[in-house]
Parts: sequence; structure tokens; C-alpha cells
Amino acid sequence: MAIVLAACGRTPGPEVSPRDPSQAGEIAPECHEAERLRAALPEGVEPTGTTAEPIEDGSVPGSASEGDDALPDALSLGPEIEQWAQREAPDSFAGVWLDQELGGFAVAFADEVDRYAAEVRERIHPGLAVAEADHSYAELRDIQDRVTEEQMGQPDHEPGAVRSTGVDVLANRTSLGVFDPDADRLSELSEIYGATAICFEIEAAPGPPVEAIDTLAKAQGWRDGLTEEVETMFAVFEVAYDRETAEVAWRDNVADDLEPRDDDLPAEPGLYGTLDEVDFDRQAVVVWSSGESGSCPEWLTNIDGAGGTIRVQREATAEMCTDDFNPYRLVLAVDRDRLPAPEELAAAQLEGVPDGTVRSYPIGDG
Repeated sequence: MAIVLAACGRTPGPEVSPRDPSQAGEIAPECHEAERLRAALPEGVEPTGTTAEPIEDGSVPGSASEGDDALPDALSLGPEIEQWAQREAPDSFAGVWLDQELGGFAVAFADEVDRYAAEVRERIHPGLAVAEADHSYAELRDIQDRVTEEQMGQPDHEPGAVRSTGVDVLANRTSLGVFDPDADRLSELSEIYGATAICFEIEAAPGPPVEAIDTLAKAQGWRDGLTEEVETMFAVFEVAYDRETAEVAWRDNVADDLEPRDDDLPAEPGLYGTLDEVDFDRQAVVVWSSGESGSCPEWLTNIDGAGGTIRVQREATAEMCTDDFNPYRLVLAVDRDRLPAPEELAAAQLEGVPDGTVRSYPIGDG
């Protein structure tokens, strides 16, 4: 796997045209499907090496005994290559990376490749692998800056929003992280920034719960008294198998003033259904108490209780979220074939969260 060392400072590259008519109609690829740069070593020359491995006398590059000079460490070549290239070939330099397959560092240039290859091997190391690139690093950074200025102001959850951007050195493209885009949006971005100069990291829209799960209500916080029982837990999974117990769970967890909602995704607090909709011959009521990021509301999309383990799958409105814990609870109607039998519930384990417990409702009863 290549370790990319991207440049921090840069010299401005050539100006990129906002629209390239020759690329009209083309759509840039996803970044993982884009063709990668392939570097080559000079014939008969050993690569730079990839790690600080002991040499013949047992010494380790980068270390030294008292009074001795340290031997060069192969990993220290990366910054040296980058500094040289940014200084001597700023309009051509396209990136430097550690190529594990070749066994050493590789560097790419967009113009005068033979010239710069000879110079960098003479100045830095004869075993440097070199690749030819279509775009310089400076050019890709210019595109990144434009994307940031022109596209990053949209709401994160709006389909087609650009949520992130960076330089993918090995793809030799500027990456755009786009949320739930359609083909027209990808075509638009490709035309604006150049289909051969960008690639997409597609972020799929979060999905609703599976058909076996009906979300009836979501509320902020845990119910009164629950934290005294499980104050150190990340999540509590409680099951009410009969109508009488489910009515107690409903009174405990669903406030009378909870506003009705008809959202496709049960991300926000509200009333999404009623207890009268539950078929107790086929379903049971689950009260799920856990925590979510303040920037990314979440819900349960799947529950699988096969084999004595209850596996929960959570979904949130975004992938990059603040690292905080905001308690919430869900009341769900879940198909019984997704749950352990009542007599097996106390022994069930909970997976899909850092830690948690499974109990019959209410938890204090066992």
C-alpha cells in the first residue's frame, strides 16, 4: 500500500480554465476506479528501500551509537524529495509516495520528465522510481482551492453537496467527496473542473430501517431512572413482548406532546407511529436507549438476533460527525423472528455498539 506524502507549501501552478469544452459530457471516475500513477526504476538500480531495516552489520538506519553519525533512514527521503521538487520543479512536480511494490520512493512529474528524473536521481538517490503525470500537484491544488470556495457552502445533507476535497496523488486528480449525487450533478462538476483532473468519492445517502423494523417514536434523552441502572452503558436494548408491557413502555418513553412526523428517515425526535399499529402476534416492542453525535442524528436500520447475539446496525445523517454523546431513545416495533425468544433474552449479547446490555422491559425487572 502506498504512503502518500503530500506537499504542504506550494508554488502556484498554471491557471485552470473553469470549463473545458473538450470534456463536455464526460463524467470523472470514482477515485478508487481512477487509473493510478505507475512509476519505473532505472534498469539495474536498487530502489531506495521502504523501512529502516538492519543492514549487514546489524545497524539500523536512522540510529547511531554515542559518538557515531546516524546512517540515513530511507523514510527520511520523502521530505527531502518533496523539498527539492517544490524548489526545482514547482510547475512539474506531481507528488511523491512510498511504493511498497517497487521497494522504495517514487516521484511524479508532469513536464520534462526525463530531465527532472535525471536531476532528482543525481541529487537525492539513484534508486528513485519516476512516473509521468498529466497534472502537476500545484494544478490539482488550484482546483482544490476553487472547489472549496465555490462548492463547500451548501448544506451537508443536500443531495449533490460537496462535503470534502483533497489531492489524490496516486490518481493524479483532485478528489471531491459528494453526498448522494445524481448523474447530472456529477456531469456538472466534471464539466466545471475537468473530467480528467478530478475524481469522486461518493457518499451514499443514509438508508431507512429494514421492513422488519417500524420506528414508532424518537425522543431526546433516556427515560427517568434508567441511567441509575446502567449509567456506564453506551446502549440499552429492552424488549416488551406483550401488549400490557408495551403499554407501560409507551407511557414511560413517549411524551404526550411529541410532535407527529412523516419523515422517511427517523432522525429527528417525533412520533412516527402508534402502539395500535403493532401486531403482537408477529412483532414485539423494543426500547433502544443510546447516544448520538450532536451533528449527526442517528437511528437503527437493522436488528438481527440470530444465534444468541443481537446485532444492531446504526445509521446517521453524515459520516463525519462531532465526537460527543447525546442521549436519545427509540421505540420500535420489531418482527419477532429478529429477536431471541423471551426465555433466551437475558443471555443475549449486544453487538454493533461499544458496550451495551439486553433485558426484558423494564430493565429493573430482569
